[in-house]
Amino acid sequence: MIGRFRLRSIAAFILFALAATFVGCDQDDSGDFPEDLKQSSIEEIEEGILGVLSGRSFRQFDPSVDASTRKGVILDFHDGIKVWAQYAAGNRAINEWELIATDYSVEWNDKYSEITISFNKTKMVQGLPTKCDDCIQVTGFSILIRDLFNDEKLSFKLTGPRDILPPPFPIFTSWTRFREDEYVD
Repeated sequence: MIGRFRLRSIAAFILFALAATFVGCDQDDSGDFPEDLKQSSIEEIEEGILGVLSGRSFRQFDPSVDASTRKGVILDFHDGIKVWAQYAAGNRAINEWELIATDYSVEWNDKYSEITISFNKTKMVQGLPTKCDDCIQVTGFSILIRDLFNDEKLSFKLTGPRDILPPPFPIFTSWTRFREDEYVD
């Protein structure tokens, strides 16, 4: 039986394949966009990149999900672009944050192997220890993506302003493989 997660992955792939066909190109064996994609408009390239991410989420823990003290991050591309982060000790969450990109930009290198999603305007919501919206003004936060078009190599890196974001930040500041996850509400 095909699960909801698998159907979303298949749908995302079909959308990307249709977009690639529309701009007159096929994906090559390296997992990168082919050279002739450079002839596409910036909007078409950005749409193709976001189409591959749409409906997906990725989860990672540092040092592990079972550690007594741990940091956890979910990169959520289901309804816009969100980063959920938590610092926990034992069975108790201590700090919990959500960064929501209300405005963002997408950049890529000439081989499309590294992509940057910069949060131009960010809504920051604290869930724990107390609830508040936009209690910290955040600028300069980005999600860096390596090998987006190759699921076996796909990795992420989070960058942001130092000494502004509370725990669990900074986290995953070097290339890290995240596990693709079911949507968690």
